Amino acid sequence: MRLTLVTRSMPLIDQYREVMQVLRMDPYYADVIEIGLRITRNSGRHRRSLLRNVKAILQSAPHCETERVRVGTVKTLISLLPDSDPIIRGIVRETRNARLAELQFTVFCFLDRVPDVAGEAPLRKDIPELVQKYLMNVRFEAASAAWMAGDLLGDHWNLASSLTRLIRVAREGKYVAGRKGALHGLEMALYRCRRGTADRIRRVLKEVAERDPSASVRAMAVMTLRFLGWRQRVP
Repeated sequence: MRLTLVTRSMPLIDQYREVMQVLRMDPYYADVIEIGLRITRNSGRHRRSLLRNVKAILQSAPHCETERVRVGTVKTLISLLPDSDPIIRGIVRETRNARLAELQFTVFCFLDRVPDVAGEAPLRKDIPELVQKYLMNVRFEAASAAWMAGDLLGDHWNLASSLTRLIRVAREGKYVAGRKGALHGLEMALYRCRRGTADRIRRVLKEVAERDPSASVRAMAVMTLRFLGWRQRVP
């Protein structure tokens, strides 16, 4: 599902209030699992109402402009899986519209909760590939969305399915934003991987530091290597 921003006649805060009324809580202050439990206790009619209001909020302009609305809506979106699957995929697939960056940043913050609320839903196994494609093609660094995408794969996902993808983006990503996001992900992966894997990541960082066409990407790789070297010298 492609997310298109439009102006709704209903005030944004009223749509969020409807979400709170159905859930009987403010999702901004709740854990994703708690929201999911509330949703499962509701009828199908209430679930459909939640999905309609979440869609309306996400398509409103100004686009989720307050942190409370944006974070609460994204948590509810994740908790509505599998019904919300097309919406989440549509958000992650957008790589040209910087206006979505804050929303994408927030989605990447909570995608690691998908296994907790969606079990074996298709999105769970597809997340590494979806995020890799995002990083391969994202054109902008706005709102640190690409940085958070790399953080998701490097720090919050099983490295068996995410590491090779990060390495590929670091080497082949089309734009600076994605390659930098992948470098951040590789740095995070270094802190939780085995020695053999760490050596592989360092080789990739050295390769990027020497060969990347962007001076800023090369500099980031060099700084990461220097920081890692400094950490190793600290007793």
